[in-house]
Amino acid sequence: MDLLDALVREQRSSGLWLQVMDAPEAKSNYEETSASAMFAYTFYKSLGRGLVTNANRAKIWKKTADSAIAGIITKKVRWECASEPSIQLLQIEPMAELSTFKSTMPRLHLDGICSVAGLGGSPYRDGSIAYYVGEPIVLDDFKGLGPFMLALTEALHAN
Repeated sequence: MDLLDALVREQRSSGLWLQVMDAPEAKSNYEETSASAMFAYTFYKSLGRGLVTNANRAKIWKKTADSAIAGIITKKVRWECASEPSIQLLQIEPMAELSTFKSTMPRLHLDGICSVAGLGGSPYRDGSIAYYVGEPIVLDDFKGLGPFMLALTEALHAN
């Protein structure tokens, strides 16, 4: 409970959390997607499991998780499509060419995911701020997509 309460305090106005939370002033620090998704999932899952008995705390955690999901969607989800997304794009003729389907279907991408971070293997993973903010920021990495899908699933149950 204390850890999640601390995360509430560290959440940015965007709804996301920094890659290095205890160094908000650090140059090149950024709002990281995979951790933000994992935190949102944790808040929702804790609420769904009934682990929070204090109604005020539950309300705050729900607002925190909702804000994280909204932040990821508005700041980190990217559309790639030839034209404006439309429900008609989802209505595919049964015998349509697969290439036609692929070329007209909008694609979503999840951005802002830290490629990898860890400790050990000195001098390469020294735990410094420069190390953590210097790792590549990637698109559509499973370490971000998986937690985001889990968080969205829990958000559907919570809302």
